[in-house]
Order: sequence, then structure tokens, then C-alpha cells
Amino acid sequence: MERWPAESLPLDWMQTVWATGLLGVHEVDPSLGVDLYLQEWLDDELPRFTAEPPKDFNSSDSMSPAMIAAALETLAPTGRYTPILDAADRYLSVARYAENGAIQHWGDGSVFEDLDQVWVDSMFMVGVTALNRHDQTGDDVFLESALTQHDAFVALLVDPDDGLYRHAYDVPTGENIPAEAVYWARGNSWALLMAVETYARLPQGHPGAEALGAAFVAHAEAVLNTQAEDGLWPTVLTATPEDGNYTETSAAALIVTALMRGVDLGLLDPTQTNPAIDRALDGLLGRVEQDAEGAWVVEGTSFGTNPGDYDYYLSVAQLDDIILGVGAVALAFAEADGRPRAETP
Repeated sequence: MERWPAESLPLDWMQTVWATGLLGVHEVDPSLGVDLYLQEWLDDELPRFTAEPPKDFNSSDSMSPAMIAAALETLAPTGRYTPILDAADRYLSVARYAENGAIQHWGDGSVFEDLDQVWVDSMFMVGVTALNRHDQTGDDVFLESALTQHDAFVALLVDPDDGLYRHAYDVPTGENIPAEAVYWARGNSWALLMAVETYARLPQGHPGAEALGAAFVAHAEAVLNTQAEDGLWPTVLTATPEDGNYTETSAAALIVTALMRGVDLGLLDPTQTNPAIDRALDGLLGRVEQDAEGAWVVEGTSFGTNPGDYDYYLSVAQLDDIILGVGAVALAFAEADGRPRAETP
């Protein structure tokens, strides 16, 4: 938090992942002042949402900070961040949707407004916002919306042969991007985490619970089959590292968080999954190093990634100390806090 002062951060998806990790840390130790830091972040931008006319969102990425606004309102229901939540509601009311109801990633006025595409990224950005809104309000409309979006994304993006998610679906052509069986790791981590978070909130006996649980387990098993020797996951899940396919930190952190939650919910067999979780956590520990000044640095996070072909995914640079990577790792370590190991190191 000292490295990235709250007032210096824009409202965008990378900062939302960072904030999500901090919320996980807050659950472990509320005394750290994480909630105050996140309030300061949103407060710095709040006047733009109370202006006339108010700021509007125009993409899944841009509206993602609303998930943090909802989480903060759940922690302390003050109504302070209602303008941000109202902006998210306005966007969802005018956003583009595919024929089956899956929300498109870009909206009018966004940088890629000419693209009519469903991106797996939106499962997390929009889906978790809906889940946090459910937590905040108790309104099942938000929970049902998340479940509906999950099912719509599965229908458009999951490859029936491999059980993994393609990055995108192009609405005008009805084709996936990439067309070949290439599966971006961070995209699959978005989907895996959103699915297990949705399942965790479904009431006992919910008619959608069995299908959602089965979809999560099938996806988790497919992802587990691609775990690399270092315990992490390659940026293209089903490819080998010989041609430069590197293991990527943020995807691994989000995947292992979802796996831990899947075990805790009784969806995944702990005898099969916990050893893989241990390897992943060890691999993440290997990505955290101290610099010359003694500051901790998270290594090996890929930068923002658009849908592309295999060579494109490999060309996305791995960088150190990217805010989204730090947030993802913080979330995984917070989830692992106090968790016993399944095997002797």
C-alpha cells in the first residue's frame, strides 16, 4: 500500500484485482487498515460519479471497481458508494449482450467499441460485481444474474473437447477467438474463480447448484491436468514450455485460490487436489523476491492481454511488480493462511 498510494491509482481492472487481493488480506487481519486504503482509493474518484452529468462506465473493465464499492458497502453500509454502484447499474442496462445473454466486453464509447465480442474476462469483472452486490443487498436478483452469465459464457467459450475456455466469442461471425484450441491461462482463472464464488453463495437446494458444481469440477480437473513442473500454469494451458510458453504468476494465483475454495466447499477431492495446491503455493513463493532495498517484488506477471493466436499470447511480456499480479498473489496467500499442507516439503 505504501508502494501504490491510494490517491495515485486510477479506477480500472488491474487496480480492481489489487483491491480484491487486499480484501482477502483484510479478512485475515482487519487491523491492517486495508478498508481505509480502499475507501481512500474510491473517495478520490467519487466526485466524478456525483458530478452532473455523472461519470459512466463503458466496458466490463471500466465497471469492475464497482465490485470493490459493493464489498466496502457490505463491510460498512453507509451508502457512500451508491453513485459508483448506480453507474454500474446504468452500464449494465445499456451494455451489449450476445444472443444468449452473455455480456459483451466492450460498450459504446470504449476504446474498442467497434468490437462486438464476449470475453472471458467479463466473467470475473461483471460476475463478481453481481456477487458482491448480492452480498451487499441480499437481493437474489444479483445472484441469479451471476449464475445466468456463467451459463451463457460456458455455452459460448468452453471447448467441449478440452473443457477449457477460449478467450473470446465474436458475435457477428459466431466464431471463437482464437479459432484453434489455444487456452489463455488467466482467462481460465477468471472463469474458475467466478464459478466457485457463485456456487458458494447459492442457497442449499438451489436448482442451479448441481449443474454449476459439475461445471466447476470439470473445468478444475481440466486445468489441473495442465499444471507445470514448477507448480504454476503455462500462459497457454495445453502447450509445452519448449517453444517459450512461460508459466504465469497471476493466473496461477487465481487458479489456486479457486482450487482451495473448491476443496473447502466439498466440490474437489482433497486427496487429489491438495498436493497440487501445495505445489502451486510453493511455485508462487518462488515468484516473490526481495529487491536491493529489501522491498518484496512479485515476479512474472503477464501484462494486459487481448484475444489472439498462440504466438501472440507468448509474446505478451512478463513483468515484475505489476499491480494485478501482486493483488492475485495476495489473494492466494490470504486464502492459504493457516491452511495445513497435504505433503511434507
